[in-house]
Amino acid sequence: MALPFFYKKDIDANASAVVLDEDTSKHVVQVLRMQNGEHLQLTDGKGNLYTAEIIDDNRKKCSVKILSFTTRPAASKKISIAVSLIKNSTRFEWLLEK
Repeated sequence: MALPFFYKKDIDANASAVVLDEDTSKHVVQVLRMQNGEHLQLTDGKGNLYTAEIIDDNRKKCSVKILSFTTRPAASKKISIAVSLIKNSTRFEWLLEK
């Protein structure tokens, strides 16, 4: 099973513990019912992927310990979509959903 994946803006890989924000902590502890010792993945949005272990399962300030990290290069291909003007705005919203 894949590890749960979360975003945290600034992650220091050398820190002994990283504290997750309140919304993410609540999701990890209450919604996913994760406990101490379980693993998850964090990203900083810059191509770094961290594997972490929960060391304090507090629902407001969950702390994790960074076990390892990898760097993934940016994708080499970019995709662009061009859409003509549409009279019916719901069709455009449908396109965005798909």
